Amino acid sequence: MRIGLIGIGQAGGKIADKLLEYDVSRTEGRDFVQGCVAVNTAEQDLDGLEVVPEDNRVLIGESRFKGNGVGADNTKGRDVMESDYNEVLTQMNDMPVHNIDAFVLVAALGGGTGSGGLPVLAKQVSQRYSEPVFGLGVLPSEDEGTIYSVNAARSLEACIEETDNLLIFDNDLWSKGKSVIESYD
Repeated sequence: MRIGLIGIGQAGGKIADKLLEYDVSRTEGRDFVQGCVAVNTAEQDLDGLEVVPEDNRVLIGESRFKGNGVGADNTKGRDVMESDYNEVLTQMNDMPVHNIDAFVLVAALGGGTGSGGLPVLAKQVSQRYSEPVFGLGVLPSEDEGTIYSVNAARSLEACIEETDNLLIFDNDLWSKGKSVIESYD
């Protein structure tokens, strides 16, 4: 399957960066990622990406948050995506849609920009393109705290409504036996 990949928020951007890195490093069967865009409200997180081309990194909410992020507030993440989604769609114009079988939007469901922004952007991408829109949502680990769990619950409901399907990645199962810092690295 060939995908248009969009990473939203810090974790979504990092995951998209790693998927693109994997795709670029393959010598055989390369190019499952046809285009990749990373979206965030935090400029520093976008600057930390290694493989997503700089031209494909979209800073949203700059006038409101000055590139400092939304601080795990998914209501602000939703609001800023609702006002700035056209910037992301404009950046997606360079994707070779004729080669794309589906769009995959990736985000952590516990943070601010990703959990609030994923369902908003999924709705807009679905309205603009005929290809299916899938979400890849990362659940927060228990150590991350209550606000992240509440954000994830809100985001899950909205993501299910706005995507053709939502794939869930459980941080706790993945990091079993490791500290959050070890797993994060």
